[in-house]
Amino acid sequence: MSATWIVKPIRDLSVDEIRQWNELRFAQAPLSQTLAWGNAIESLNGNSVVVFSPERKVSAVYIIFEDEAECINGPILNWQSINNAEDLNEQISMAVYALHQGHPYLKTIKIRPRLDQKNFLFLAKNLAFPIDQTDLAQTMLIPITDSEQKQWLQLPPRVRHEINRATHAGVKTESIRFEDGISDFWRKTRSFYESRSLFVPEEPWIHALLNHQNESILEGEIIRASHTDSDSVSEILVLHTFDVSYYFYAHEQRGENCPNISLNACAQWAAIRSSLHKGSLYYDLNGTLHPEHVSPDNNSYIGVDQYKRKFKGKELDYFSPVICFGIRK
Repeated sequence: MSATWIVKPIRDLSVDEIRQWNELRFAQAPLSQTLAWGNAIESLNGNSVVVFSPERKVSAVYIIFEDEAECINGPILNWQSINNAEDLNEQISMAVYALHQGHPYLKTIKIRPRLDQKNFLFLAKNLAFPIDQTDLAQTMLIPITDSEQKQWLQLPPRVRHEINRATHAGVKTESIRFEDGISDFWRKTRSFYESRSLFVPEEPWIHALLNHQNESILEGEIIRASHTDSDSVSEILVLHTFDVSYYFYAHEQRGENCPNISLNACAQWAAIRSSLHKGSLYYDLNGTLHPEHVSPDNNSYIGVDQYKRKFKGKELDYFSPVICFGIRK
């Protein structure tokens, strides 16, 4: 990956950049004049972009589809400041401007910040770009308690049974530092997903996402559940940020002699325990299929959806807004 452009404070923009900015921004909602420093890094194949701002502690990964861009990880913003219109403009508009600088043909961008109706309306009113409402989306949250014993009892009996059975069969879990395990994890995850016709970006963007120039808002952790007798392993990547930990990506490899046990359930339980010790309030299973979206077109996700739902977390509906941008006539 190579840096392709840098988002500058407005005061440092050239005459042509100011003209471009004025053509892009929504005139009825003027942007703050202190746009934060940020970088946009493009993958070698040109279809994935990481936008991040060390000062604002904002990261977002966008995938480019022809004339549309879609954020596939949030963006993960500090929503504690969502009622500050100026900060909100700087955080999101920085990414929009960066994308348009590098890909001026883009017409829309899905930002997916997981907003309830109240915050969606605030965003639509205060953002410097026009915003449209998209379909309702859904994720599943597991509330984090104040002790492992309470957390264990909160799991559905079926899940507890699967974990106990796998543990008695010799499954062990461990935490691996992001820096030590991410290359091997990413290689296996891409292979696992591609075999199921699912998309996983190239490895460099996860490094850009987690390794800021300043203090990062995200901490990556790899959880491994292994059954050495059958050479079987399940690994998940967990992101810890603010009060929420996210189940991000995963892969599994089962040996020929692996008994009928759930390595995944053991890995998820270890991730939930880690979230508890990190001080998170929720463990986010990172997306479930909204009933309106279940169709033959997303068959690849149905099995994953059923797996997440067995944890019986709190289902959360949210809006995934779309920003429409380009020269407004």
